[in-house]
Amino acid sequence: MTARKSDKEADAWRGLNARQQAYMQAIFATDQAQEQAERLRAALDRRSRPADQWRWMEYADTLYGHTPLKQRLVDAGVVDPGTGSTFEALEQRGYILVTSEQVTSHPRSDTIVYVRLTTRGRKLVRQALGLSAPKKAPAGELREWHWRAMAEAWKARPEGLKSDMSGTWARIGWNTWLRLKNYRVGGKDCPLVEEWSERKPSEWWQFWYWWGMRLTPFGEQFYRANWRYYHDLYPDVDAPEPQETA
Repeated sequence: MTARKSDKEADAWRGLNARQQAYMQAIFATDQAQEQAERLRAALDRRSRPADQWRWMEYADTLYGHTPLKQRLVDAGVVDPGTGSTFEALEQRGYILVTSEQVTSHPRSDTIVYVRLTTRGRKLVRQALGLSAPKKAPAGELREWHWRAMAEAWKARPEGLKSDMSGTWARIGWNTWLRLKNYRVGGKDCPLVEEWSERKPSEWWQFWYWWGMRLTPFGEQFYRANWRYYHDLYPDVDAPEPQETA
């Protein structure tokens, strides 16, 4: 009889000694804290970053104390000369990635170690601790900053938003609008917003150009049809309820 997958993962966790388990739990806790911080940053900045830019965690001392990962290991009482060997053993099992760099070019310079939890390692700890992985957003679901942009464009109907002094629309970055411009449904291009421009005379010798952003007809239909869903998902966004029926 073939062993179940969960049984194999439980055996893999039991195959680690107590020290290695403590390291994995500290690494996992740091990984999850960084993931939460990245979600908050992305919500404020309205821009997602590749995981390779924020998944790595430092193991080092700083002018202000230990880094979060090292502090967790210090608190667990497992920091000693064998730390490098423990990292190496976990990397060989495919649970973490490890790299290092010298602080300066001096041969005796201090070295900073960087650790990254692999998908396999994250799954192992979740299984051992009885934690479920966070659900991924359904394909095509808008993030909060995308929905905020949709709401601003809805409020500006029918003229649309005009570019402000910062060269953006409603102080929302270009990457957010680009996501809405490139929206796809079932592999088909279905833009939710579109750009527009207007040339107006100021004096007889010059003209002003206005650049704007507005909802497409499909974007207006999308807003009406999905307002209730996104209102419940992102209640803090000022998105007026459409009076027209979808």
